[in-house]
Amino acid sequence: MNNHQKGFAPIMIILIALVVVGGGGVLAWKYKLVEKISSPTQTENPSPTQIVTPKTTVLLTPSVTSIIDETASWKIYANKYTNYQIKYPDDWQAVDKTSTNQSPGYYIEFYDSKGKSKNYFTVMSGGSVASDFVKWDIVSKEKIRIGGADTQKITFLPTQPVEQSVSQYDLPAADRVITIADFGKNNLQYRLDFYIFDGNLGFADKVISTFKFIEGKDETADWKTYTNNQYGFEVKYSDDSVPTADNYSKEFIWLKSKSQPEITEPFIAVGKEKYTLFFQGTWAPVPYSEAESVKIVSSESVTINGILFNKDRWSIRPGVEAVSYNTNHNGKYYTIYRGVSDGANKSETTFNLMLATFKFLD
Repeated sequence: MNNHQKGFAPIMIILIALVVVGGGGVLAWKYKLVEKISSPTQTENPSPTQIVTPKTTVLLTPSVTSIIDETASWKIYANKYTNYQIKYPDDWQAVDKTSTNQSPGYYIEFYDSKGKSKNYFTVMSGGSVASDFVKWDIVSKEKIRIGGADTQKITFLPTQPVEQSVSQYDLPAADRVITIADFGKNNLQYRLDFYIFDGNLGFADKVISTFKFIEGKDETADWKTYTNNQYGFEVKYSDDSVPTADNYSKEFIWLKSKSQPEITEPFIAVGKEKYTLFFQGTWAPVPYSEAESVKIVSSESVTINGILFNKDRWSIRPGVEAVSYNTNHNGKYYTIYRGVSDGANKSETTFNLMLATFKFLD
């Protein structure tokens, strides 16, 4: 072995030792780094009792609020004559206040029978219902849907004493009056009026939400239809009647009874004026201006089959009354008239059903 080889051996040993020592240092550094990352973070110089734990994320589930139907336990009133039902509080009472000269089930009043609340409401329904409004201040108007029909809810602020009311019905000085009118179905019209004394306007909304139409028989389904192309209208009439214009010009269409021809039957008159019935040796339609011995007892606006009529009740003579419905269309007055001296509900109902089928052709 020469001197160069002897000197190279110690150098190789030193290099190998450095590699071994360096590798161990790298491994030790990696181990410490991994340990540091894996361990929970601690604050500097923690106190003996201080322990810092990893943060925990809590997911909150939204609470579900159940909706209570306050009308669930209310009583149900069903009107078999005009095919609707409505709910009212369990301790309230429903009273039929329909007068003898109105069709059955026309005017129903709902009120607290125990007197705990002064609030009450009424429902009018039939071939025609009152469309007049007391001249009170309107607080709000809102489009609503009731029983599947579109209409509007009008809230009034009563400012007029009862004795000056233009309506034929008792209208007390409530804090608010809410009216839903001019909606209908199957040739029938409906109107709801709420009289609120305690400021609880939400009560009306609860009642309105329970109103629904119910299935009923269409009494006019088998009736015949009279069409007048000259004056542009049509109307249905019962099998017991026959339309005729024999005694008068074609402006006067009588619906004569087959079985009781002596009974004053309805007529439809078309002309430049409103008409009533007047006795001149025989009963005949005459213009208002010529009806000297008859007078109007009451007058109101009504909506029938979407047509606005003025309804006048006449006093022909003691014990004999009549009613006429007038509307203006294309410059002509259309009058639908009948006597009501018999006061029979059946006759009134038939007339109202006929009235509800009247419509213009255009």
